[in-house]
Amino acid sequence: MSEGVELLEKPFEASWGGGFSRRDPEGNIWDVAWARVAGLFNACIELTPNEVRRLQEDLERLLEPLTNRAADDRPVDASPVRIVAYFLPEPG
Repeated sequence: MSEGVELLEKPFEASWGGGFSRRDPEGNIWDVAWARVAGLFNACIELTPNEVRRLQEDLERLLEPLTNRAADDRPVDASPVRIVAYFLPEPG
């Protein structure tokens, strides 16, 4: 295991309870560049329903050119990246 990837993997596993791995299905460690950009984003902010809707729309607009680009327009080193967003109101 590359020391750089190992150092990146340890805090991530600790914060996620070890349920997420920086390894591919064959057990190979991700390339260091992918290991550095993979991660979680979690924020709790106070918004109105209209602000949440606008945030969702803005996110869709931001991703639209990337989700609809032709295979010939993708960089040769591009890989699939799953982006998951939850907008969950909490009891106030």
